[in-house]
Amino acid sequence: MQVLLISSSRRPARRIVAERSVRAAHPEATVTVLWTDPRLTAPPDANVLVPHGLDIDGLRWVDLVLMAGERAAAWAALPWLLTAGLDVAAGSPVVVLDDTLVVTGRLDDLLASSDGPVMRAGHVSGGLVWGGPLPGAVVLQGEVAPLLGWWRDRSRDWVHVEDQGPKQAVSAPWWAPVDAVRLCGDPRFRLSASTADEVAVSDVDGVLLTATGPPALVDLAGLDPSAPWWFSLGDDLPRCATSDSAGLRRLLAEQSTALLAAGWQPEQDRDDTALIPGLDVTDGIRAWFRSRQGGASSVANPYVVDEVAAFVDALNAPGRPDGTGVSVLADLVYDARPDVQHAFPSPRWRDRDGFRRWLWTSAVAERATSLATLPAPPRPGGPVRTAGVRRPFGVNVVGYLGAELGLGVAARQMLRALDAAGIPTATVTYDRTASQQEVRSDGTTNRPYHFNLLLIVPDQLSLFVDDVGADFLRGHHNIGLWYWESDVMNTTQMAAFDHVDEVWAATSYLRDAFESAGRAPVSLVPSPLVFDVDAAAARDARGRLGLDERFTFLFSFDFLSVVERKNPLGLVDAYRRAFAPGDGARLVLKSINGGVFPRAKARLADAIADRDDIELWDRMLPASDRLALVGAADAYVSLHRAEGLGLTMAEAMAVGTPVIATGYSGNIDFMDGSNALLVPYRLVEVGAGSHYPAHGHWADPDLDAAAALMRSLHDDPSISARLIPAARRSLEQFSFAEVGAVARDRLIGIWSGHQSR
Repeated sequence: MQVLLISSSRRPARRIVAERSVRAAHPEATVTVLWTDPRLTAPPDANVLVPHGLDIDGLRWVDLVLMAGERAAAWAALPWLLTAGLDVAAGSPVVVLDDTLVVTGRLDDLLASSDGPVMRAGHVSGGLVWGGPLPGAVVLQGEVAPLLGWWRDRSRDWVHVEDQGPKQAVSAPWWAPVDAVRLCGDPRFRLSASTADEVAVSDVDGVLLTATGPPALVDLAGLDPSAPWWFSLGDDLPRCATSDSAGLRRLLAEQSTALLAAGWQPEQDRDDTALIPGLDVTDGIRAWFRSRQGGASSVANPYVVDEVAAFVDALNAPGRPDGTGVSVLADLVYDARPDVQHAFPSPRWRDRDGFRRWLWTSAVAERATSLATLPAPPRPGGPVRTAGVRRPFGVNVVGYLGAELGLGVAARQMLRALDAAGIPTATVTYDRTASQQEVRSDGTTNRPYHFNLLLIVPDQLSLFVDDVGADFLRGHHNIGLWYWESDVMNTTQMAAFDHVDEVWAATSYLRDAFESAGRAPVSLVPSPLVFDVDAAAARDARGRLGLDERFTFLFSFDFLSVVERKNPLGLVDAYRRAFAPGDGARLVLKSINGGVFPRAKARLADAIADRDDIELWDRMLPASDRLALVGAADAYVSLHRAEGLGLTMAEAMAVGTPVIATGYSGNIDFMDGSNALLVPYRLVEVGAGSHYPAHGHWADPDLDAAAALMRSLHDDPSISARLIPAARRSLEQFSFAEVGAVARDRLIGIWSGHQSR
């Protein structure tokens, strides 16, 4: 048996695992590896095939790669590759495999079941094959000339026919096979990310089984070994969640371990190297390049060293007359991004500077363009400063007043505190947030009073100013009431200081963070911590909301609030250390907006899949029921890494639920050892890949200590009896009246200074 393994020099882990699996199942096989890299000119080893110099009916290999991508190009050029590298007339079967496939059992049934070519079937329902064959595997045996001839014709057609998508080179031969090709519908050979909902894998006494036996050929395309709980192609939702299939969960975990042991790195699965540093190959670039091939209009290919400069020049050339007015590449990027079109509907005129600013910032960070393909820089935008227009004393409260996120609650609470202090107020509701909202903005921007109190996250403040116009701030004293969860502010947030005259910090932790920026005066004005205790005391809440007699630990969070910071996985780990199944305890993770972050949600669901005493409730509850759930729980636990305020912990303290929490950040203003159980921690750098600056710091809570505190609270009722009354007393200083008085004193001080000037 001859095996052609399609891979790349940049995918050593995939290739190693795939090749090992072939040799383990079929030690008699001869394995040849096709390295698809367009820049390789010579094979590094005897069993490696490099297609450099391959002539595909007059088309260069590098051009086909740029049209379709390496892997799609390999399948489109398969007839030419087989002729160049293998002996398809030798009589022994030729098996072609992507390096994403692993052989987990003998392929004898595939090889012996037909004397002609065999392809894996697509979807099978009731014995009926539909959707065509799956890419990635074909067995060539018997009379293969008709298939290869037909395949060549389809690839030729694709190269020359107009108005076809860049990936049809691979889909054309597979979705309409010739009659001589048999489709294999056996689930042992069909498991992939696209069929995981059809090919059920069970774990029976340690043996993985499909409906017809152990899986023998598994396609791992879509498996990120650092995230085995997300088995999906592209951005699609997984066809089968690992939390719903113990067999699939185990199989993916085992294969992930093998890939990691082989040295897998995140960037290895990129289909192509960058055309030029910092620029990703997109479907738009592929289609544009394909449309320009042939005749005098042909475009240079950046995979050829001598043609890179000409290719960059072609991307920087003027675009379409009805395009962005920037360049060919800017037109391609704009056409592919509905979000950018929405943000900059008139990139040639009114939104010219904004679109160019986006290209210089976000587009570069997202690899949509590069330093070599940037236009002239946009005109710099100056900061908005206040003018000396006199307006009556009072506060225009501006923020996410209709949103369910913490800032929405904080805005509504501060509004009540100002009312309690007798301060005139007006409201402006801002609704540019992905959080679920009970009330949308009516578009009103009436601001009759001297003070604008801006409860908008600082990295969104420039967007707010763009939305409402710079005049919104002129003639007012602008106060940023901000929340943040690191000791270091990012560049966007630092720019927000240009829009405010001072900053109010709700906690000492926030005051220290904002003062360290050194950009504006900072005052400590606490947030009201007042809640509807009566709603939480409903007698039927426990049973009505789904709690039973087990001792229930509760944690509530919003996926939009950066799940790594909220640290539910750390809480799950601590709970596992404290309790075994059947210990009479239960952990409920109450969340919202999991649908916005399906990967994070899937990861959490996978982490608790084997424990029926840990549950994820990702759904909205009315405000009264949400607070009632907090009151009905036996304990509230937050092993956060950082909190600007810690509102949910204050809620629990107010309604009489004992709290276990990380002893760090904003919650320490209303928590100490007398009213809560504080978890020790060590400060660590946030690190790369987070929403927060990599050199910032947050807490790494001690999970063993947290587990011990959870166990002690479960075992000793006297601890709750001690904490609950102390917690309620500690919140008295955060009443509407107390907070309103602090705010009034600060506002009067500012007003008096303005009057004297």
